[in-house]
Amino acid sequence: MKKKKKTFIFGILLLILALGLGYAFLTTTLNIQGTADVDSNTWNIYWDNVQVTEGSVAASTPVIDSSKTTVSYSVHFTEPGQFYEFTVDAKNDGTVDAMIDVISSQLNGNPITTLPDYLKYSITYDDDYELETKQMLNAGTYETYKIKIIYRDDIDPSLLPSTPQALSLTFGITYVQKDSTAISIPRPNNFGTDSWETIIHAAQSGNTSAYHVGDTKEIDMGDLGVHTLRIANLSYPDECMDPEFSQTACGFVLEFADVVTLSIMNDSTFQNYDWYNTQLYTYLVGDFYNHIPSELRDSIIDTYTVSTTSFNSTGAYTERDNKIYFLSTVEVMGTPRADFLGTDRTRQLDYYASIPVTPTSYNGAIKQYNGTDKSWWLRSAYAYGSRQGKSVLQTGFIYNDDGTTITITCGVSPAFRIERREFN
Repeated sequence: MKKKKKTFIFGILLLILALGLGYAFLTTTLNIQGTADVDSNTWNIYWDNVQVTEGSVAASTPVIDSSKTTVSYSVHFTEPGQFYEFTVDAKNDGTVDAMIDVISSQLNGNPITTLPDYLKYSITYDDDYELETKQMLNAGTYETYKIKIIYRDDIDPSLLPSTPQALSLTFGITYVQKDSTAISIPRPNNFGTDSWETIIHAAQSGNTSAYHVGDTKEIDMGDLGVHTLRIANLSYPDECMDPEFSQTACGFVLEFADVVTLSIMNDSTFQNYDWYNTQLYTYLVGDFYNHIPSELRDSIIDTYTVSTTSFNSTGAYTERDNKIYFLSTVEVMGTPRADFLGTDRTRQLDYYASIPVTPTSYNGAIKQYNGTDKSWWLRSAYAYGSRQGKSVLQTGFIYNDDGTTITITCGVSPAFRIERREFN
């Protein structure tokens, strides 16, 4: 990192007013004189306080050079699965506020476009926020960077190097004096008051410690009115790693805490019920979804969704990626006994598990429409009635031995996911 020479120019204005009065030999001169004192300003940004993360493979300790602008390290990986990680502070001990101007990464002297398949390499802030140009580093503050290298063990062995590899990784960051384009780092504080930009950034980086299951935030849905979103899930347990497991209750899940609007599932019944074939599904993924503000909608990810159907007596299910979806009986009630094949491929959402909602205690599943308790649609089919779907009743209960005829009006209260980006 190169220090940037700063030049400060100040001017002192002397104003002289000359007034000619009366006679030729009589004059009066009025003067205004002033002085200005200018404090000295210093530009002093440097690396400090290197800390190696516990569990890192044995390596040389990172060393900061005498100018405090370069950190050097050397690491030797011997087997896949090893990693090396350390943190270092970028400190601004000067009197001038700064911001990031240029970020660069090189592999063997060339800009990094791709990395070898067997390597992962990242530079982030220590709370996993990504670095961006224009981010501020104000005078008297510091930011901690995290450098991490992983020798991957999650790839096909054929992609591992067959001969020793010598790699040179170089990262550079240039700070300049802050100007009007500078931006702050959107660190999370409170789900209800943080901007969507901050919330999305937190979810995508996995930095959600300031948020809690059950936290709520209002959202303007245009002509559908102002409604409340709730954090329904934050955890990602091992079962979610199964590629056959529905992702609808995995990771950062937001659901509507109230009923947004009312609708039938379909204007007529049909023999083999599947919510994907209904008019309400078409409305949900189309017009309803487009009512979500674009700043949030653009961050919603495709979610692998397993849904039960009533195609045959043994039970069937469909699998599809959805941006937005209704919950299932298991995701609310936490028990698969009301459904059939496929219900073991999802889990109860953290929110309903924390209350807890069970087949005998279900007030926590009640949702309201305009201040009145109202039943709301699920995506699950009813096992023993091919023309019926499942819904949560006004009491919060889900019948085990009955379904809801799809021509009946119930509430629309779906969920969707914002998920962290892959580490690379």
